[in-house]
Amino acid sequence: PRRVAAISVAERVAYEVGQGDVGVGPVGYCVRFEDVSHPTITKLRYMTDGMLLREASLDPALSRYSVIVLDEAHERALFTDVLFGVVLLAYRQRAQLLAEWRRRIQLKLPLDGALRTTPLKVV
Repeated sequence: PRRVAAISVAERVAYEVGQGDVGVGPVGYCVRFEDVSHPTITKLRYMTDGMLLREASLDPALSRYSVIVLDEAHERALFTDVLFGVVLLAYRQRAQLLAEWRRRIQLKLPLDGALRTTPLKVV
């Protein structure tokens, strides 16, 4: 979603769950020049497609997230189209890491910290 939509939806969801202020509980948002979320406390993070694309450039596996919902895809913006490919690559990369992790467990090999990941659900 766009900046205003991401902020207003985050505020509304925070209100609905009884959180009060956005960013001090499980609901937060991230838009350009403003990240109102906490790395460990925030469970639901609304963000613009540009910010998710920036995060994907730093962490291609998007390891911080277990579920990604790409909203407003019908608008066919350039960033949204690119994000579909980026999320698909993250999905495949995490599936490969998970398969390697399972293989190491079966063979009783030591686990590398970089291999620890969760499956990515694409909605």
